Amino acid sequence: MRILHTSDWHIGRKIHNHDVHDFQRAALDHLVDTAIDQQVTVVLVSGDVFDGPVPSVESLRLLNHTLTRLHEAGIRSILTAGNHDQAERLAVNANLLLDTVHIVGTSKVCNEPIQLQDEHGPVLIYPITFLWPDHERHTLTQVDEPLGRSHLDVTQAAVDLIKADLAAREAAHGSPLRTVVMSHAFVTRSGEAPNPLEAAEVSCDSERDISIGGVQTVPAHVFDGFTYVALGHLHRPQSVTMPQSSSTVTRYSGSLLRYTLSETLHEKSFAIVDLDAVGVAPSHELIAIPQGRGMARLTGTLDELLAADKAQHFTDFVELVVTDEVRPDHIFERLKAKYEAILSLRYASNGQNARYGPGVTQVNPNLTPAENTQQFIQRVTERSASEEEINLINGVLDEMKTV
Repeated sequence: MRILHTSDWHIGRKIHNHDVHDFQRAALDHLVDTAIDQQVTVVLVSGDVFDGPVPSVESLRLLNHTLTRLHEAGIRSILTAGNHDQAERLAVNANLLLDTVHIVGTSKVCNEPIQLQDEHGPVLIYPITFLWPDHERHTLTQVDEPLGRSHLDVTQAAVDLIKADLAAREAAHGSPLRTVVMSHAFVTRSGEAPNPLEAAEVSCDSERDISIGGVQTVPAHVFDGFTYVALGHLHRPQSVTMPQSSSTVTRYSGSLLRYTLSETLHEKSFAIVDLDAVGVAPSHELIAIPQGRGMARLTGTLDELLAADKAQHFTDFVELVVTDEVRPDHIFERLKAKYEAILSLRYASNGQNARYGPGVTQVNPNLTPAENTQQFIQRVTERSASEEEINLINGVLDEMKTV
């Protein structure tokens, strides 16, 4: 059986107020075209279908267009809600949809698999919608007391229900069955939050924090015992390291598009997963997704940024850091004339402190207004305030005292 695993479409999202609806449509059409060409049986969308709980009509139409194309091609689709979706709203019309389209917006059906069939027998797909601990600790508990208030507790409870159902089905079938679990969660090898360096490798700025009480991760071993685990939430395509003894393949498909500058180096893709007979490890191939615009972070003097050798980036989403020793006049206007989609623009003399992202200026309560203003000049221009500037600052502050 051939499966297409994708997630984190975030239909309706904008990139710094830039509308990317047309890019999303092109990416989703590419996904459907690939599913048809590769003779995929089912498309799995592991959460964050929309970017917010109340999608626009335009966004709803894009989802309808995509699911309709899959249905007309004879391809099933299974969608679960992510932390950006409003689960009940996403699935409100699920019972009225075509029998090839399954939209799951409740944990109450996590142990009710969607069963598919191929030449090797049944394949059970268990969709787990995003689990909000404060709610699911009451919904998923099997005793009188609520579960612990963590992602691990509620995810473990959902998986335990799935494994109980699977054990009963395997006993009735008389042999092991192939299983696919869909989940929208932050899964790490150990279950501990990654350190800052590791976090930069696995996650990015566009993923909404889902921590409850400081804990948002789930250890990979929770999913041991299944054939394939189709994850959503992290936006970089990646495998999750399972225990050494595990044969389970666990992957994040990554997001549909690059949505923030922290994803500049990401190669966006979806996975084509081939399931063979029971006991044979699934294989996968990553298919690149067209992005519409490139994304780049560029540093240099104004003349360097305007030079012909940067023309390849003029149509990209860009962050620009200008490093002239003396701040040029009309920086934004001159760069805007060349670059179509500037997401961020900073001036950092000689490249000093040319860190990415918006700078944050904080007032030090232990300094006088004049001293704070001089420190601001130091941060912005990378030089000390001149005597003329200091006199101007003191004069303005004196005038303000008399107002």
